[in-house]
Amino acid sequence: MDVPFFLRRLTGYPGDIAGEARRLRVVAVEALIEDSPGAADRTLRKVVPEDTRLVARVREAQGRFDEAAEAFERAEMAEDALRAWRMAGRWEEAIRLADGTERADLRWLGELQLMVEKQPTDLGERLTAGERERLLRVVGRVTQG
Repeated sequence: MDVPFFLRRLTGYPGDIAGEARRLRVVAVEALIEDSPGAADRTLRKVVPEDTRLVARVREAQGRFDEAAEAFERAEMAEDALRAWRMAGRWEEAIRLADGTERADLRWLGELQLMVEKQPTDLGERLTAGERERLLRVVGRVTQG
């Protein structure tokens, strides 16, 4: 839809056409985010200048959490960036924004990752069935809520 044409020709809008067109596009993106992230993204491309907060929300709705987190950080929305980094499974990024118990949890995940990365070569081939079963139970305790 040609929003400036609609405002100028069909409604006779007397104000700032470009500013009002941008405002209406932002409203449209906000309305589309939850139910149609793809349509929200297509409309978002027409919002000039870019609204970083809106970019972040659309990327999050699309499940593009890395991009959402980066945009939330650019928009200085630390709590939202933290959530998006965690949704992306990027605890090494999230830890910078976390505190308290959440920060401790993220630090532990990082330490666990380092430990797994340091496992002896071909350990998986040498594990017995009993060791493998116990290891799965131990890891399962972490992932069960």
